[in-house]
Amino acid sequence: MTTDPIAAAARDLARGTLRALAIVTAGIVAVAAVVAGTAAAVSALIGVTFVALLFGLSTVLLAWSTRRGAGSALGVLLGAMVGRLILYAAALSALAQVDWVHRTSLALATAVAVALTLAYELRALSRMPRLFWIDVHASRTAALDTHGVEK
Repeated sequence: MTTDPIAAAARDLARGTLRALAIVTAGIVAVAAVVAGTAAAVSALIGVTFVALLFGLSTVLLAWSTRRGAGSALGVLLGAMVGRLILYAAALSALAQVDWVHRTSLALATAVAVALTLAYELRALSRMPRLFWIDVHASRTAALDTHGVEK
């Protein structure tokens, strides 16, 4: 049985990030509940859930673009990061108008979750270059090529 290396890399990226996000979420929600009550805990959970959903969608988009072979996966990664940041700002702004939402908990939980997902994506970029159509061997070969260089 052959497995698609792109799908496997995307699954590894999603699985690792969502696992780390779940661990952090438990702490964030617990602290919010203790410090500011149930509304704060629910607000924090909403923020982290929104981040997880947008991260999942961007991972699916990344895997799709990589399978197409256009070599644009790195651009998709960067575009997804910027696009998600814009959507986070818009969602935070819209949710700030809702009376029962605890704005501080929502904002802090979202910020922590965004930082975690971005860090995990950058880590994946260095560990799974095949997902981003980066040919690691090509850059090593070019760096070691000394033909035509006088000593």
